[in-house]
Amino acid sequence: MEISARTDRNDFLPPPEPAAPQSFGLALLAHALLLAALAWGINWQSQPETAGVEAELWSAMPQEAAPPPPPPAPAPAP
Repeated sequence: MEISARTDRNDFLPPPEPAAPQSFGLALLAHALLLAALAWGINWQSQPETAGVEAELWSAMPQEAAPPPPPPAPAPAP
């Protein structure tokens, strides 16, 4: 009685996974969506930004600074 090495080896292999092709396809889809999101993010950041700062001028003429405070009164003599 001769047993072929191929059939003897197959007896010890784990059973095949029934959902392996679907899992592989789902992984490919998830990676494709990730790459698309990254590409969109890089493309979105490359657009030139417009200035978002505004300034309002309340007075056209510069105003003088306040005058210096008067000198302190001399202390009374004891």
